[in-house]
Amino acid sequence: MKVSKKILHLLFAFIALASPCAGKSLSSGETALVVARLLENRHYSRQPLDDTISQRMLTLLLEDIDYNRMFFLQSDIDNFEQAYATTLDDAIRRRDVSAATDIYNTYLRRLERLISKLPEFLADPSLVDPRGTAEIRRNKSPWPKDENDQDNIWRQQIASAVVQERLNKHALDKPETVVAKRYERLFKTARNSDSQEQAKMFIKTLARAYDPHSEFNDASEYKSFRIDIGLRLEGIGAILRPDEGYTTVAELVPGGPAAKDGRLKIKDRIVAVAQGNDEFTDVVDMSLDKVVELIRGEKGTTVRLLVIPARAADPSERKVIEIVRDKINLKEKESKAELIEMPDGRGNMVRVGWITIPSFYFDVEQTGRPDAPSTTRHVATLISRLKKEGAAGLVIDLSRNPGGSLEEAISLTGLFIKSGPVVQIKDETGWIRKSMDLDPSVLWDGPLVILTSRFSASASEIFAAALQDYGKAIVVGDRSTYGKGTVQTYIPVSSSRQLFSFMPPPADADALRVTIQKFYRVLGGSTQFNGVVSDIVLPSVTDIEEVGESSLRFPLPYDEVAPLNIERKDNSEVIAKLQTLSAARVAKNREFLDVKEDFARLTARMNANVISLDESVRRAEIEQEKVRRKNRKEARAKANRPEYPSYQITVETANEPSLELRQAVLDRKRKEAQNHRATKSTEDDESADDEENLLSGERPEIDPIKDETLNILVDLVNLSGRSDTVQSR
Repeated sequence: MKVSKKILHLLFAFIALASPCAGKSLSSGETALVVARLLENRHYSRQPLDDTISQRMLTLLLEDIDYNRMFFLQSDIDNFEQAYATTLDDAIRRRDVSAATDIYNTYLRRLERLISKLPEFLADPSLVDPRGTAEIRRNKSPWPKDENDQDNIWRQQIASAVVQERLNKHALDKPETVVAKRYERLFKTARNSDSQEQAKMFIKTLARAYDPHSEFNDASEYKSFRIDIGLRLEGIGAILRPDEGYTTVAELVPGGPAAKDGRLKIKDRIVAVAQGNDEFTDVVDMSLDKVVELIRGEKGTTVRLLVIPARAADPSERKVIEIVRDKINLKEKESKAELIEMPDGRGNMVRVGWITIPSFYFDVEQTGRPDAPSTTRHVATLISRLKKEGAAGLVIDLSRNPGGSLEEAISLTGLFIKSGPVVQIKDETGWIRKSMDLDPSVLWDGPLVILTSRFSASASEIFAAALQDYGKAIVVGDRSTYGKGTVQTYIPVSSSRQLFSFMPPPADADALRVTIQKFYRVLGGSTQFNGVVSDIVLPSVTDIEEVGESSLRFPLPYDEVAPLNIERKDNSEVIAKLQTLSAARVAKNREFLDVKEDFARLTARMNANVISLDESVRRAEIEQEKVRRKNRKEARAKANRPEYPSYQITVETANEPSLELRQAVLDRKRKEAQNHRATKSTEDDESADDEENLLSGERPEIDPIKDETLNILVDLVNLSGRSDTVQSR
């Protein structure tokens, strides 16, 4: 019998992973060695465990322990570099994970010394010098030169925290008390860390040294992950991430209580949590697990979040958001459409369609049923109704789509192309598989625009890239999408199961989430790192380098494979014309001028990276920001914005004889949200009207990106000569 090289390679890899420790639980050192072997043999990069991995691990360990470079001295860093920069790989082979404990103990000594000085600093009337400034983030600043330099940095950060609490109108206690409790909790948590936790941190950095999406979960974490998946339909519907001491909102689930409420935003930072009407618990510098535990709860219970808004003019700005935990309405997660009538610039009205796809979903529990919920089936239903209504062009909105099912991305692409390749997938052995659409039928061959953003990732990027490569769509939005072009799988970290590591890990096992494949476009370029570059870029406050794969530590690089031979339409001339027409409109659009101003202010603030310690200056800046928002709100109210008929289409209503006006739908949802949310102050709501709430429900009513995307689509309709679908009014 002839055996393929790929099968032989996998057999040898499995055999190599066999451990002499079969039949018993693994020690931390043995676990580290098994994880290392798995990463060497199964990770896409096939990167050996060597000095490169050792240096990356040390970098991650130092960042995880002292993210703001406040506690370690430069001399400590020099010692760590000398001792561990090129030796952690060797230590893993010896089953030695003691480096993490050594580094952590140094941190604990430095932290204890600084905590001992905290009462003295907080009691000093000259702590806050109004002439001084503080760094907002120190993650790229030099490490303290010595203890005197460290004391100055420590005083500066303490002073900044005190000023921030003084300006906080939702103060939990006296500013000095809040700051003291916060750092005392940090020290207590640090002191309670044991060698097992430090060893786990060591192994986690080993996985992340290969790429940011590879991750080690011990048995309790993996079990919790499985529980979260099973209970994913209850809670507030928010995905949280740690970010330099804060818990940050990474994603809001469409249909979830937080998304329906509408006030919690992507990149908001949660600083305190309260149950019902109980007092707030400060969660700054609290572990993510404990914060999630405070926020998670049963349906019908209430949680209050105290957050720093993502676009706060000052870090002292706070907003209280009360959310009733509930089950997520699956219907809200389905794709939906609008039929919009708007002028074509030639004296006529044209009908166009807008389809919002929140994710690439498929209900595996209903596999085989013809009515099983799926993105492709739902979008096909919506397109059929739009065609029946005479839509001349179509927008596919992926701007809030983080990805999902690869199979759905491929089958959805098939609605727009004849049979052919959609994506190339390369594994760790170098073998390239072509995923094909085999159905020659095409449901939509008219003008098509795909709207993306920095939050469009994974399966969204595959779909957008394929249609861009075939020349079937114009991609509009941020400069590029997120740039996640990799596939991960879970492998059990258990010596007795290594020969069967293609099986899912049992619930009670340690598990390694490892990157095993990489996506490539049909024309050869990877969607990894660079994402999908827009044909037409629109001004956006989300178009920042801090959002995306390139902002993460040690991402896999962009590269290319051989392009495939496809029938491709050349859109270069059309794109050039569309760019010119769009640029002229954007330059005169008041809303885009505001977006550009916001982006410039945000960029300047991030680049300056300093904030005044003068309370009067800070209060004046906060008032100026309020005035700016108020003036914008008033200008919008006075603006004579044209309103065009827009009809809502859902999967359920697609076959109804008549369509409902979208405004009626929005009014109903707004009323539901008002009943759902707690009473709040007007001040808390000031930033809500002009913020695009990505990944959470409806787009804002005043949305220049949506307006301009529709204008681009109408231009495309005109250039395509589809006058038969233009209706006179």
